[in-house]
Amino acid sequence: MATLIEALEEGLRATFCTLTGPIDRVLALGDRLYDSANFPGASPGETPAGQALRNARNLACNEPPDDIGNSIAPPFTGGQCEGQQYTVTSGVIVRIDGVPTGPPNVETSQGPGPVRLRNDTTANSANRNAQSWFVEFSDGTSEFLGGGSVANPAVITAEVVQFDVVTSDGSPDICGDPPPTGPPYTPQENTTTQIITYEDNSQTNVNVPVTFVFAPVSIRPTLEVVVPVTVSINGGPDIAAEYNLTSNQVTFNSSQNVTVSTSVEDTTIVVNTTGPQGESLTEEQETEETIIGLFVKTLSVGSNFKGTQRENLDGGSEFYIPRLATVTFKVKLLATEGTAWTEEIQVKYTNQIVMCPVPWGAVDYNVQEENGVALQVSSIKGESERQLLLKSSES
Repeated sequence: MATLIEALEEGLRATFCTLTGPIDRVLALGDRLYDSANFPGASPGETPAGQALRNARNLACNEPPDDIGNSIAPPFTGGQCEGQQYTVTSGVIVRIDGVPTGPPNVETSQGPGPVRLRNDTTANSANRNAQSWFVEFSDGTSEFLGGGSVANPAVITAEVVQFDVVTSDGSPDICGDPPPTGPPYTPQENTTTQIITYEDNSQTNVNVPVTFVFAPVSIRPTLEVVVPVTVSINGGPDIAAEYNLTSNQVTFNSSQNVTVSTSVEDTTIVVNTTGPQGESLTEEQETEETIIGLFVKTLSVGSNFKGTQRENLDGGSEFYIPRLATVTFKVKLLATEGTAWTEEIQVKYTNQIVMCPVPWGAVDYNVQEENGVALQVSSIKGESERQLLLKSSES
């Protein structure tokens, strides 16, 4: 069985590779470098640098190389004056498994600047990529330009072949061009909590929750690609770490102690396969109080909803992009006598089950619907993954 350090290193690598499987998720980690990065083997600019970053990630994760294709928005001119009304004419070619569905889909959109071009790539029903493009305006509105649906099991790509921006009133457009527009980085989308297992000094197997926060990459003078990571063990203080994609090595800040800062004997926080210690809720009480998921039913979608309906799925459930609502779960951290909220989970189907991502379940939840969306939310209570694990260890 692994030591704590070994388990953290293995868990960090596995978490990074899972999190950055979708191309746009790893490209977001190059957020601040596309205009100046000098990736090994890549010329400056967002597209070659983005491909080099994807190559480094695939090599570290022992996965075959793939092509980022048109996952980074192509450059365009103008459209950056604050509050100025712009007219955008766009053309998008959609391909299903590499075969074009027809001529470019031409759309005309209007809205206030600054104008942005955004890519959205979502895993479809066969866990393959479905890509779409949107134009975004400064008032928060966005228009769907073309792309795929997660209802289709094929690989769907969308290429922007035209994106012309002019002022709607014909006045001069004097505010410059947009910066490089790779997928944006957000800490929320790059934060995840996993359970790792290690062997303590008494040779007992211990399971403990660890939160990893991956930050945008940096390039060392030696041209090594490094991902800064913040690690929190069992709700303890943050520990600085680095994942070197070039050498596949994980290092922790040498001035910090990498230890479990709170007791792992509280089995309401940590899965312990040897069974509960001390007093706790009865099995019936714990099952009654544990929220393991939600059933989110969309009652109506109004005309002021800023999104797009896609193909109907089997069974009549409809799919909307970018989302109908977001869900977060509130979980207990009893060893620190506190609570924490999980990262946001998107609701895109009119009938969707959302499971709590934390194995010991939740005590509360929050659902934030988009403008124009009316929902009915029902909590699902039952035995959590932790409870089932304890049962299996006793049998």
